[in-house]
Amino acid sequence: MSRVSPYTFVTTVPTVQFISNICLRRETVQLVHRYRHPHILRSPHPQPSIMITRFLTDVSASFNPFSPRAKTVRSFLALLPANARQTMKVNVKVLPRTSAEDGSLSLQFKDGKQLEVDLQRLKIKEVMEEVDRHSRKLGRQAELSDG
Repeated sequence: MSRVSPYTFVTTVPTVQFISNICLRRETVQLVHRYRHPHILRSPHPQPSIMITRFLTDVSASFNPFSPRAKTVRSFLALLPANARQTMKVNVKVLPRTSAEDGSLSLQFKDGKQLEVDLQRLKIKEVMEEVDRHSRKLGRQAELSDG
């Protein structure tokens, strides 16, 4: 590292040829900023997750909004598109605070597959992976049958 001023450190610029000095300066400034603020490497605003919902036909959810286990169901419902009620059947049942019944999430796909989500063990990322995995499979089947 070479010292530029008493307050900044500049790492060596990668061996990529830049067209103008402006690009080189931007890269240098970016490296200086990352060195001085390593916590900024992680994005403070993560990109919103997009789930493939094109092949869902039925979503049934029941949850107690005061239960910590309801986070998965609430997050899943938040990820549904705005026109979800036009493209699929959505049933949501909000349980009272005193309910001893656990929440549930049931999904049905266009091919008839029924997916019962285990809310005790799965988090929202894992539910999204399951839905996306089956949706990609249905998408490949649709492409093969069309083409």
